Amino acid sequence: MTFLGWVINTRAFTVALPSNKCKAWSDQIEEVIAMKQVPYADMTKLVGRLNHVAYVIPASCHFMSRLRRLEYTAQKYKLVKVTDEARKDLQLWLKFLQSANIGISINNIIYRSVTSFNLSDSCKMGIGGYGYTSGIAWR
Repeated sequence: MTFLGWVINTRAFTVALPSNKCKAWSDQIEEVIAMKQVPYADMTKLVGRLNHVAYVIPASCHFMSRLRRLEYTAQKYKLVKVTDEARKDLQLWLKFLQSANIGISINNIIYRSVTSFNLSDSCKMGIGGYGYTSGIAWR
């Protein structure tokens, strides 16, 4: 099933970026890497697309800061020079897009909260513990 631009496979429990988007976005990244200066419109479009992928690969958000800084500078001056560090980040983003195209486990995306938190310990007499939420101790 396709939902919000992602292919969700409930049997394999994965979320994947469609191949046509992966190809188009990878091509755009390669164009930006090849350019010396990038216009604001292109930089905004690229940052928006990569932000879309960052929701599914949360660890990739770290590699958006330089690109967002370039976008901000491009907004101010209409053009921005792509730094070597930003080019390296974009090369890494090509790998992120490939992994998103293959599919990422839904378990890596879903946020979970703790339902039960217990402390336990063992000794000669047996195993004991204490439940924080219930206040009950046992041995």
